[in-house]
Amino acid sequence: MQKTIWARFIAITTAIVMALLPFHSPAVQAAEAPTISEERADELAPILKAIEDIPDELLEKEDPDAIKAYFLEKDIDMNVVEQAPPATDGMVETQGAWDCSLAIAEIVVLNAIPVARIAKIKKYIKDLGGYYETAKLLVGATNAGEKFAALSALIAELSGFTKVKKDCNL
Repeated sequence: MQKTIWARFIAITTAIVMALLPFHSPAVQAAEAPTISEERADELAPILKAIEDIPDELLEKEDPDAIKAYFLEKDIDMNVVEQAPPATDGMVETQGAWDCSLAIAEIVVLNAIPVARIAKIKKYIKDLGGYYETAKLLVGATNAGEKFAALSALIAELSGFTKVKKDCNL
């Protein structure tokens, strides 16, 4: 069930991130802070709590199987994958239509989260004041104006949009 919730949340956050693409002033962005329903936030809270509580040592090992086992102990069925190293061989990478379309397809198709992204999500949850505060921000129950940048970054990480942004040169 948690896997289905996670997949739904990724779809929702992807839609939110795509809606945030137009450029706005910081004041407008604060007024338009992304939100989800309270029901979705309640479903997401155990996942946010598990990510917040994951031991740093476990993340540093970068062992997807051990991290998946950690989530299973918390009754969260999440696919965890190892982040593939960039294949640059010292060459400069250019953004092209192929990389861009692959990054977008990865968001749509991939129902897994890289180890490195879990570490970033954990940092954003901490920056936002913990899992409970993060869940409240996602439903708009607190003033998100001053925390909008961290919230947007969290949503981008959850949805995989950061890779699309890089690969599409946005």
